[in-house]
Amino acid sequence: MSADGFLSPPPRRIPALAGPLGVVALCVVLPRALALGFYPYMDEGFYAYWANVIWRSLAAGQGLPDEGFLTLYPALLSWCCALPGKALVWLRSADMILAAVSGLLLCRVLRRESGSLSAALVIGAVSLAAADIPPVIQAGFRNSIAAAFIPLFLALECCRTPSRRGELAAGALTALAVLLREPFAVFAVWGGLSLLVGRGLRPALRFCLAGLATGAVLLLCVMALRGGPGLLGVYASAGNIYAPDADLVRYNFFHYLERTPRFFGGALLLALGSLLLLPISRKASLRELKPLRGLFWLGAALLPLIEPALKIGFPYHFAVALPPLAGLTAWAWRNVATGTPPRAYLVAGGCLLACLLSAQQLFIFKDHNSPALTAAVLAAPAAPFWPDDGKSATIAAAARIREIAPPHGTVSANNFAYFLYTACGLYPPDSDLSDLTRAYVAAGKDGERFLAMLRASPPDVIVLGNAASLHTASFTPELQNLIEHSSMYRPAGTLPPSQTANYGWLGYTFYVRQ
Repeated sequence: MSADGFLSPPPRRIPALAGPLGVVALCVVLPRALALGFYPYMDEGFYAYWANVIWRSLAAGQGLPDEGFLTLYPALLSWCCALPGKALVWLRSADMILAAVSGLLLCRVLRRESGSLSAALVIGAVSLAAADIPPVIQAGFRNSIAAAFIPLFLALECCRTPSRRGELAAGALTALAVLLREPFAVFAVWGGLSLLVGRGLRPALRFCLAGLATGAVLLLCVMALRGGPGLLGVYASAGNIYAPDADLVRYNFFHYLERTPRFFGGALLLALGSLLLLPISRKASLRELKPLRGLFWLGAALLPLIEPALKIGFPYHFAVALPPLAGLTAWAWRNVATGTPPRAYLVAGGCLLACLLSAQQLFIFKDHNSPALTAAVLAAPAAPFWPDDGKSATIAAAARIREIAPPHGTVSANNFAYFLYTACGLYPPDSDLSDLTRAYVAAGKDGERFLAMLRASPPDVIVLGNAASLHTASFTPELQNLIEHSSMYRPAGTLPPSQTANYGWLGYTFYVRQ
């Protein structure tokens, strides 16, 4: 993912692990540990759903299910669903460990890039503190970003010096990163271009061919384990997944882009301050600044913005830019920090302010998570469900589902409410009915086609969530009308929206199969 000269030579002394371990413990492990027992979040529900579906299929001796997207990350962590107690807590714990490894590797990259252990620790702390706040990670299992950065950081290490083995290994590792999180394909393209500019055609070809070969082999293995080519059909119709939210793409992109200073203020300030000080650096010439290295990090920081610009942009989409932004800061730091005393004071002052902003971000947890809830959940590790304490609409809806569903029954919901399955322990009869909103769109918004899908695999319980916000376009009135006039289901109560409950902006209507 890098070109010749993009990474600095290794430091002469092996850095002590105490500093990086302390940074990771404070900025990664601590905030994630505080959130381990929090109520299920909506986005992580999707990953937890697929982890459970994959595990149940494997446990039944049926291999990988030939349905859904690649979902390599949930598949790799699906074994967590076999552990006693709340599977989601185990999934969050596994993700926390991987995030810690990713944080340590980031500190290593920053050490090499800045040429200073102190600089790496400061920049790493600011970046990791911004990347591990609740709007980005929620309670920890929201996405595969932290895990996907692990092979990318290793790819950078492989490309540190020119070598055939290094370039081949970097290509293979980058392919693994892309399979863990598909939008990381922009990093693969940027890596190939960087090697082409920095080292020439042959190194770039080695990188690209190794990546393509690794990706193809892994995909063929997955397709063989799934027992069919269904994976290709899923991606061919991927547009249906985001069709209900197409009108919100522009709104969400600018809505959260305007809030990036609040979420990532420390990282942005540190990067901007370091870059603004470059013109007064003592470097004698532009060549000594090694501009290609800076351009590499700048491009890597800007490319991730393509994803939120093309689909619904949330804070975690923008957070993908934080590690390369840290790399850009480290590159600028190397050229600035050796200046005159006044400049050193400016650098120190900027670092202090950035760290204060990052420390302030840790206190965002008081609005998003409850350490007391985590302590209560961890104190009862064998309990499979969260207790209904009246503070979570999700938990209240899950409790109602368990009341009206038959033993080992099935349930389907709309509005991307996959977290209900994790919360109640019941699952849809078919993955096509895991989100009724998407199923309705996939049926061309044709009521008869949608009802035919229901009749083919009817769930025992249907839960319709009516969003009281712009979070999603739900088609709930259409679905409600179809279900109530289908003669297949009868109403089984409602759960009104709440202004105080967690996820209270979703109100629910329940239906039981007749």
